[in-house]
Amino acid sequence: IDAPEADTPLGRQATRLMSELLSQGPVRCLDTGGRSHDRIIARCQGAAGEDLAEQVVAAGLAVDWPKFSGGHYAPAESAARKARLGLHAPARAD
Repeated sequence: IDAPEADTPLGRQATRLMSELLSQGPVRCLDTGGRSHDRIIARCQGAAGEDLAEQVVAAGLAVDWPKFSGGHYAPAESAARKARLGLHAPARAD
């Protein structure tokens, strides 16, 4: 997935959500063998077996990155877009 930079408002929200998910118990990650900028690409499941990245995408705080996911998170991104969550929310006029 691709999330906003950590020093942006939505990046901070994404970081908080991931922290909450990680605090719920043991996490299991499977290295997919892919690499991006020398980083491991993995799929991670929370304590209840939920896909952690899918939850962040479903909250509208990241988008699918088909190059690495094969489009796995496209349905969650589509639902977040339809619900106008996070990255998909209308721009606010300040």
